[in-house]
Amino acid sequence: MRQLRIVYARDESEDLPSDFVPLATAFERALLEWPSEAVPLTLVLDSVDQLDDSDAGRQLDWLPVSQLPEHVKLLVSSLPDHPEFQCLSKLRAALKRGGQFVGVLPLSEHERMLEHLLGK
Repeated sequence: MRQLRIVYARDESEDLPSDFVPLATAFERALLEWPSEAVPLTLVLDSVDQLDDSDAGRQLDWLPVSQLPEHVKLLVSSLPDHPEFQCLSKLRAALKRGGQFVGVLPLSEHERMLEHLLGK
């Protein structure tokens, strides 16, 4: 939120909510209202599977993916679904207008592919 306030020239003197629900509401409002065609947003969220789940952070209900305007792009990384978290399944279910999901191969498969392409 602090970075978003800087990028979109919002009042930084106002304290951010410390409780989860008001903070999630402020974050959603920022994503839906602040970016524009003139100043778009690409938001990168890395390793969402590692979020603290004390406020159901891994449930990703705080992320308004189905409501994002066209000028807001979202890049999210997560490990594959696991019994303790199902971040990818949640994202797939929440995306109404499609979305692109790219699976990353294990490193050993990448190395074999690279060696093959380089003719080793």
